[in-house]
Amino acid sequence: MNRLMNTRSELKDIIVVPEVTVWSELLGFGGTADALVFHADGRASITDYKTGSHFGVRTTTDSMNYGNQDIYISDNQRERAKLQVMTYAFLFKLNNPKLKFKNLTTVWIPNQFMIQREDTERFVEVQSYLRMIEAFLKDKAALKKAGMDPDIYNKILEQSPRIFDVSEYTDKAPGTLFENLKDGVFNPEEEYRKRILEITLILGRLRNQRQIRVEELPESEKERLAKLYEEIAAMRADPSMQLDVYVRGGIGSYDGWELFRCKHGCVSDLGKHKKRTIQYLYPTARERSSGIQKASQAGL
Repeated sequence: MNRLMNTRSELKDIIVVPEVTVWSELLGFGGTADALVFHADGRASITDYKTGSHFGVRTTTDSMNYGNQDIYISDNQRERAKLQVMTYAFLFKLNNPKLKFKNLTTVWIPNQFMIQREDTERFVEVQSYLRMIEAFLKDKAALKKAGMDPDIYNKILEQSPRIFDVSEYTDKAPGTLFENLKDGVFNPEEEYRKRILEITLILGRLRNQRQIRVEELPESEKERLAKLYEEIAAMRADPSMQLDVYVRGGIGSYDGWELFRCKHGCVSDLGKHKKRTIQYLYPTARERSSGIQKASQAGL
């Protein structure tokens, strides 16, 4: 929040509307968001502020209803707040089908000290929380118990056809990646691995060399590599995609024979971390060599 407040160029192109109430006649419920932000690009953001001293404490590991998604969503204050913000966005989207969102956040500010810090868990993991809402709206037994129309799901789609598309709630995916987001159910891990595989195939011809020299590739392949790297970076930077960047068979696989020499930002952090770990566990050169071999055999 401080970073935003200190950036005049960002502030001059946005409109902040506090305490915005949204109500759905179709669903029969609504709520009030702490702040609705309209950006210059036409997208909106929702922020909900929490001040309770125990908001950041996870008191139980029990799953919320429909909480077994791409991430495990437990029944705690922060997770409930994120579901609340996701529901607000869903209601706005239902009433205004053309509306798209930039960021959905819950910000914890219990005291003056926390105001000076950045809440790293503030972003709503759209992929999972949107699926929770969808699962409930498909559960006819639960809908009947809640006194709602058991066939409400199809009526929602008639009113707002793209309401369950993840791309409607995030803006960080450029180019072809954004097109993939728009075309249906989006699986971040699958899209990530597709790009890893394509990079692997392009660079596969250089596998026997001790160092990858991208300048040897044709211009068309250089451009494609640059695009793939851009999309991977965008996926990593978007918290709503909740991407596990250290998945087995990740981007380091094409440089696995000499990971620590790869300078690309997508893998260098992981490589440095592995190198430091091995140096700590195996102080001598001989032990390090053995440690690297063991780590490789273990698939690390």
